[in-house]
Amino acid sequence: SLGFEIRPFGKDCIVVSGTPADFKGEKFSVEDSMEELAAYIEEGEETDLFRRAAEDIVRRSNFSYTAEISEREAGAVIDELFLCQEPATSPAGGYTFMWLCALYMVGAVIRKFDLCRIIPPLVRWGVFLLALLFTWLWKTQFYYGKDWDISGMFISYTSPTIFLMATALLLFFGNRRLPQVGKFIVKVVAPTTFGVYLLQDQNYVRTYFLSRRYEEIAAMSPGIIPLRVIGIALSIYVVGIAVDWARIFLFRFLTVKKLRNWIDHLFD
Repeated sequence: SLGFEIRPFGKDCIVVSGTPADFKGEKFSVEDSMEELAAYIEEGEETDLFRRAAEDIVRRSNFSYTAEISEREAGAVIDELFLCQEPATSPAGGYTFMWLCALYMVGAVIRKFDLCRIIPPLVRWGVFLLALLFTWLWKTQFYYGKDWDISGMFISYTSPTIFLMATALLLFFGNRRLPQVGKFIVKVVAPTTFGVYLLQDQNYVRTYFLSRRYEEIAAMSPGIIPLRVIGIALSIYVVGIAVDWARIFLFRFLTVKKLRNWIDHLFD
């Protein structure tokens, strides 16, 4: 049970006569939560239904989007964020401002002290390989079948070891001099990379186009699996680039940038 007391009221209505103890009770939050539950049931998504519904309820009921909070309450929210078990991710799965700030600060330190030049290549690759080995061992030897609170700590996007690997790669490629062809490829592909990530991580794309689509890979031979995974990843990347380039062309055609600048000046 999610803690709601629900009973039918007429043919097409229900009455919510009780809510969980921590629920704020704003009318819009209750209505939205009931609509989410109805949508899950209507779509037949029974797997992890209550977990997903609980996440939505927590996210929607924490604060009212229209109500103002005091400076003291805002400070308490920041304190709770730093003390919670997963400060880098929100209940919806996205990254919090705390994690983004940490990434910007690391990037600023690398640039200010020119760490791409100071740290020797051997150290960079050593850190990368050690972090990769630790992540692999954790995934294969300690993750499956464990019910620890930290079982997923080293295989998520915010994993310390994955963060070290990303930083080591940044240090290695940060001062590489590319040929003209390489510069052209980077110039063409770079504007679309974040759009590719957003597209494949979009909820509907993940649910209807990616989820459970490639289960047959598990039955393939070990030598074929890496090639198949790489091929699928490249295919998704190419499709994402094409979609994002279509978006860029559409935005230019509709002069969205000029419209955005006009709106900015309008409210200055």
